[in-house]
Amino acid sequence: MRLPPAVRLCSALLALCAPVPAVGLRSMLAQELSFEGRLERALLVLDSTETERGVDSLRALLRQAGPETASRSLVRAHLHLAAASWALGLRDSALHHLGAMVRLNPFAVPDPDLFNPEIQTAYRQARRITPALAIRLPGDTSLSAEPDRYLVALAVGEPRSVVLTVETTGPSEAAVLEVQTHVDSTMTLPLALLGGTREPLESGVYRIRVKAPPGLEAVQLVRVSRSPVDTVPWEPAPDSGLFRPEMRRGPPALWSAVAGVLLGAAAAALPSAIANSDIPSKPTVSAGLGMGLGMVAGGIAGVFFGRRDVLIPENQQFNRRLVEAWQARNEAIAQENARRRQRAPMRIWVMSQ
Repeated sequence: MRLPPAVRLCSALLALCAPVPAVGLRSMLAQELSFEGRLERALLVLDSTETERGVDSLRALLRQAGPETASRSLVRAHLHLAAASWALGLRDSALHHLGAMVRLNPFAVPDPDLFNPEIQTAYRQARRITPALAIRLPGDTSLSAEPDRYLVALAVGEPRSVVLTVETTGPSEAAVLEVQTHVDSTMTLPLALLGGTREPLESGVYRIRVKAPPGLEAVQLVRVSRSPVDTVPWEPAPDSGLFRPEMRRGPPALWSAVAGVLLGAAAAALPSAIANSDIPSKPTVSAGLGMGLGMVAGGIAGVFFGRRDVLIPENQQFNRRLVEAWQARNEAIAQENARRRQRAPMRIWVMSQ
């Protein structure tokens, strides 16, 4: 049923006079008191042809900003304040705020659809004289093959050379990768973290640090997680039963018999040669004869028991080839396992922004 106009008007007035719920009121107050809420109000004033009052509101807002204020909101405030100052003819003030914007975030640029070419030119002018450095990493990414590269975005104000290092964290901090490059404005630097000519990163926390003179630095912490690798097992050493004997007993040592006979004859003849004919020497001669016979017997025994061992070259070469083939197979297994470890998928996510 359609209500009369008077009834509809009364209903609307009652709705306007109804109390605001407590939760909605707190939300409205929080938004009103927040930096973002006050920034939106100041921008509305700026767009309402009250440029000077909008500029004053933005300046007061920036003076009240604290360390908890979001960088994105500060960048917006400085950019709009620079554009308003430029419109009022305050060129130095505009360049100052554009430089502050670059220091806060060198990646931020004025939107060409919202800001005129003069602001774009002034921004580029302020950027090239402002020392600033920033790094931006993908929040969560995976590298799944050796050619994959981890893409790191770099931004500077004034063009300069930078040094990027990937460092381990913990008690034993060390740089595992270092790259030096020149950045004119912004660039994307591909890092070989998986495979290639170097060992891939192991699982753990790493620090990606960018430095540039004079004393500029940007740091990000990332966590690396490596997928488990299914490696090829090592081949055990060849069984001892496969090896051939490398030594054999040599021929009878005839030189031992000859040496024993000669020494025995000398031992037997020496007492008789030096014996005095006036002195009985039968025991001495007998002892010399016994010694000589013992040496002769020892020499003859050495023919059979004193034979030397002799190398078998064919067997020695066979055993060497057997060991070398086993070592070559294990070396190929080691290379295959290294290749698999280098190509194991890697996940990297940023721990701090």
